[in-house]
Amino acid sequence: MDTMIEVSEARERVERAIRRMPEEHLPLDETLGMVLAADARSDVSVPPSDCSAMDGFAVRADDLGGEATRLRVVEEIMAGRFPRREVGAGEAARIMTGAPMPGGADAVVMVEKTTSPSREMVEVRDAPEAGQHVRVAGEDLSEGCVVLRAGTAIRAAEIGLLASAGCEPVPVFRRPVVAALTTGDEIVPPGEKPGLGQIRDSNGPALRAAIREAGGVPLDLGTARDERGHTEELVRRGLDEADCLVTSAGVSVGDRDYVLDALEAAGLERSFWRVKQKPGKPLLFGVAGEKPVFGLPGYPVSTLISFEQYVRPSIRRMLGLTGHGRRMIVATATEEIRGAKERLTFLRVVVERGETRGWRVALAGAQASGVLSTMARADGLIELEAGRVIEEGGRIEVRLLRPIS
Repeated sequence: MDTMIEVSEARERVERAIRRMPEEHLPLDETLGMVLAADARSDVSVPPSDCSAMDGFAVRADDLGGEATRLRVVEEIMAGRFPRREVGAGEAARIMTGAPMPGGADAVVMVEKTTSPSREMVEVRDAPEAGQHVRVAGEDLSEGCVVLRAGTAIRAAEIGLLASAGCEPVPVFRRPVVAALTTGDEIVPPGEKPGLGQIRDSNGPALRAAIREAGGVPLDLGTARDERGHTEELVRRGLDEADCLVTSAGVSVGDRDYVLDALEAAGLERSFWRVKQKPGKPLLFGVAGEKPVFGLPGYPVSTLISFEQYVRPSIRRMLGLTGHGRRMIVATATEEIRGAKERLTFLRVVVERGETRGWRVALAGAQASGVLSTMARADGLIELEAGRVIEEGGRIEVRLLRPIS
């Protein structure tokens, strides 16, 4: 029987086994949440030339003094058009935001600071300094510069920057396809009313959602019957079609738990099978043909917490990211909180803003592995070493599972 290992050792073994996904090139609109696989460079300067930052009039700053000054309007320059002539002494050009600055002009007066006796004349009531309201060529990006480094996570702002730089398509690390398999003759689909001895499949939909949330692409293998042949068929399909396989239930020591046998028949090199944690002690991890395999416990809460601790960071690592990607806060306990005596414990908690000392934390309710309602209620998880007790008023770190304010 496998030796039960510490959580820290389990995390290290998983991290060592996970490999980043290969590079692919995608259209810009498909890269949100992905990671750059190579440095991105701009093929132009942005802006490409000096341009106006305001609607107004391009002027020569030396022409203007402290009093209202009349200038002759010699041209109207729209965004997307290039000036036809320079601005001379005593002249101005009507200009729109983003339009190139005409030669001779070195400042822009906002239209609100002017009056126009006619289309050919403008009276300026403001005396701008040279360079005022002018965007200098290359102010944002210079031609050939690195705009984003490899390893950068792509958000909306990065997509805008890549678009400005002309980076299309974009080199990114491919999203991992993660196969999800549930097991058990007692499992029925969510839309079907369970009969005597049956339960609805909550693990399958929850796992697929967690895979998407972590950045992976879920592959639904369905539910394996408690038959060796059917389980082996679905395991082989998962390993053939996906980059990672996650199973729920079937890796314990029951007479009809066939997942472990099916995985070993498919070439699984087992790394560990038991972890000193609560919930989630029967946790399997290994590699089959260089593809990571996670055998999660069958209880719904054990499944989700084990996914959070091991599978989520692995999917992110395959994407080119690091860590679990969750916000961490320190909060004050509003009650005594106890961990298990002999195992590291993950506890579901709710968080609220305190009146004087920042965040306050309390248990979300019943902590049994089958009570999924408190997992849905939880704002976060706390991690207590074996035997640790947090007294009321004590401080504890919380891994948030959703945004709070």
